[in-house]
Amino acid sequence: MEDDQKLKVIIVEDDARYRTALSELINASTETECIADFGSAEELLGYLKINSCPDILLLDINLPGISGLEALDKIFLIYPDIKILILTIMDDQDSIYAAFKNGVRGYLVKTASQFEIVDTIEKVSRGYVIYSVDIALNIIRDFEKQASAPEQQHPSAFSLTKREMEVLTLLSHGFKNQKIAEKMFLSVNAIESHLTHIYQKLNAKNRSQAINIAFNSGLVGKLNNAGDTSGNHISRIFLFDKKGSPCRGKEVSMVIPGTDIETTEIKKTDIYGKAVIKHRNSGMARVTVNGQQAGEYEVPGDFAIILQK
Repeated sequence: MEDDQKLKVIIVEDDARYRTALSELINASTETECIADFGSAEELLGYLKINSCPDILLLDINLPGISGLEALDKIFLIYPDIKILILTIMDDQDSIYAAFKNGVRGYLVKTASQFEIVDTIEKVSRGYVIYSVDIALNIIRDFEKQASAPEQQHPSAFSLTKREMEVLTLLSHGFKNQKIAEKMFLSVNAIESHLTHIYQKLNAKNRSQAINIAFNSGLVGKLNNAGDTSGNHISRIFLFDKKGSPCRGKEVSMVIPGTDIETTEIKKTDIYGKAVIKHRNSGMARVTVNGQQAGEYEVPGDFAIILQK
């Protein structure tokens, strides 16, 4: 691939040896090129103010001076749509959730393989949101806790107009600006103007943050209750598409061997792509989604499935 067609990557990592290794890894790929690397967030911010936006920013959290998480606000002020991938040793819930709710597109720990790092860079550049299965489950559990809280915000608490609420609802359903414009019979410019006002009123820096605030505050959506009360075990299945978005309304069931082969009740996934299935048997279950086999998984348990279609 010609150099001008390669993905332009910037690395921010305070460990000089690891930073060099990352740069060599990225440059060894035919798809990516490291155009700059820095040992601190301050150096990065100085660079971004006078240079064009990279395709991907590979950012560590533990940095001297301003941490990677603390730098996010400043980075998004310069380039609101920059695609950031965290690569760090920090795998605690607080760091992961802070990155997610601030619009970071992906989160990898430094135990990731070289292939996984390069592959994730390429996927994030194409619009995927990449979090590991464990991270996805933790994030969704957090959403569940917040969504089940009794106190919810009325649109007036954010001074949102009726039209802005319509835009925010469609945004939260995953629609792009062009599709929102078509559904509301407005121009794309009008939708972009509404989004600017929504971001300001919600104190959100980008689409991801606005959607998170909308769900967490109860402005849009509501988690479904788990189904019936039969069965001795509970397994939770999370379905995502190839871009990392939850798959809603999918029909999920399991066939589980045992003394008697058990076929579970069909459950539909909720707004977070989650289906809660109660079952008697345990072991390797064959999972089907909309009547198509989606793989075999150990149950009871929580697991995520990436649908290929």
